[in-house]
Amino acid sequence: MKHFVTSTSIICLTFQLTASSLWAQSPFPPPPPPPQTSTTSNMQSAINQKLSYGNTDIHLAALSGTADLIRSLVEHGADINVVNEYNHTALYYATKHGYRATADTLIALGANKNTIVETNYGKAHQLSVPLKEGEAYIWYLGGFYGAGYAVKTKEHLLIFDKTLSNESLEAGLANGQLNPNELTGQKITMLISIELPYDDPHQFELSKKIPDINWVLAKLNVSDPDKMDLPPYRLAQPHESFSVDGIKVHTIPAMGQGNAGEKGMGYLVECDGVKIFYAGLHASSNEASQIEKYQKEIDFLKPYRSIDIAMLFTDGHLTVAYEPYLYLLDQLAPKVVYLMGGDYVNDQYPICVGVLKARNIPVKFPEGGIAFGERFHYLRDSLQK
Repeated sequence: MKHFVTSTSIICLTFQLTASSLWAQSPFPPPPPPPQTSTTSNMQSAINQKLSYGNTDIHLAALSGTADLIRSLVEHGADINVVNEYNHTALYYATKHGYRATADTLIALGANKNTIVETNYGKAHQLSVPLKEGEAYIWYLGGFYGAGYAVKTKEHLLIFDKTLSNESLEAGLANGQLNPNELTGQKITMLISIELPYDDPHQFELSKKIPDINWVLAKLNVSDPDKMDLPPYRLAQPHESFSVDGIKVHTIPAMGQGNAGEKGMGYLVECDGVKIFYAGLHASSNEASQIEKYQKEIDFLKPYRSIDIAMLFTDGHLTVAYEPYLYLLDQLAPKVVYLMGGDYVNDQYPICVGVLKARNIPVKFPEGGIAFGERFHYLRDSLQK
């Protein structure tokens, strides 16, 4: 991310303080300490600096739905119609990801309305359209460690690695949020691949609004479960197969390590004619002993090939080498790969794509590296975005 510009002038100091407080409202981390400069032209240049994927600060503000930050950026020289390497503007992202207030602010400040391609305000209509066997809509959620996807199949909604609910007016799948007002009426199964943190009842708030959710957990770090108001759940064990509400689940222990040595579970899910391998933290380095263990776990899942979808981590929140993924592609034969765990700072998604393209399998990731709510459409033998 670019550095916010400071100055000895009052206006620049005010902008610095305002920007810091507004970035705190964003799901993205705050910017690093800014360099010193004293000219308005330098400030404008820094604000419009191109970051990874050609994004500028105004793209990031639109993607996080922070209308007030948009105003501050424009007041201090942000180009409101600048495009990134996808040829998309901030307004494109605000409307696509359901941020009506941010979109209205951009339009009021002079954004070009012709750059709008789709608007996703309110409930995602994809939740109610008829789907076929072997068809799914997929949203990137940016949950634990930047992972997590929601997958709508013919009869079910699978949610991987995101638990917290958000009932704010604009929250929804279009921006990677779980809003019970949007999800009510869906047959939901939550599959959590890592240990849920501490004795935190907020992790299960969604069940208070939608009590018939099915929960599949890898591990629960709770000192006394009987004293917590927990919904019914299944604690998955490595190398087992079971059914939940008509969904078949096969498990392997994830050998990768996240923050503080976090481990978990990988899930291969069969649902409405769609087979999904959600790897969770199952990843390897290029060390021979690690690769051997990684391949052994993939071998456990070979009886369930060929799969439709593989969801894999990129390097960042955990150490990942991409070459071992080629073994997974060879053994499980997914028709498409969706990546997760990236960010706006590095270019790990394209690097991973560069390795996996050796197998001529489509590899997709959130646009710009950070588009929470990025939506994909999977239709067997006819992949669409």
